[in-house]
Amino acid sequence: MFRNSLKIVMVFILGAIWGSIGDYYHSVTATAGYHNPDFLGLAWWVPLLFGSATILITFALLSTDHFFRKKERKPSLGKVLLGLVAFEGLYLLSGYLPGPSQTKVLILYVLAVIFVVILDTSVYAFVLSLIIAGCGTFAESTIVSMGNFYYSHPNWNGVPYWLPSLYMVASVAIGNMARYLFNEKRIYVSSHL
Repeated sequence: MFRNSLKIVMVFILGAIWGSIGDYYHSVTATAGYHNPDFLGLAWWVPLLFGSATILITFALLSTDHFFRKKERKPSLGKVLLGLVAFEGLYLLSGYLPGPSQTKVLILYVLAVIFVVILDTSVYAFVLSLIIAGCGTFAESTIVSMGNFYYSHPNWNGVPYWLPSLYMVASVAIGNMARYLFNEKRIYVSSHL
């Protein structure tokens, strides 16, 4: 029990740091911003939001695993680290690629699909990444509508079209990290992509 509590805290801290670094890229590049920034262009609650979201995604993925997948091997540490780096790299690109262009959207989605397939070849992981992308985008749209932060070039309900691509990669990266940390086995539902 105590060991799992430490792992939960570790997931929260990793999510808080990793997500805040990504949001920092958006702040520096003026891709997004906060109406009342406190530190490095970010609001004080940003690490809490990312840490909580990472915990939520972790337990959502672990819960669905038990219902939809058969057990096999857990992901390697290398695959976990690759997922975290891929997520942060996509976050970085979303801030540094020029403006609200169709090219930016295309590049981010192509990379997201490539990373999702590399990180977990199951159809289950791909479908779940789309579901989490939809939920995460809806949540951000809600936070934007509350006036807590903004995107410089929104396309739909205050958020850019490329935003779900970040959540797609986050879903698989967090899923692999969760399965690795909580000693979950790698699980597949049916055929691979």
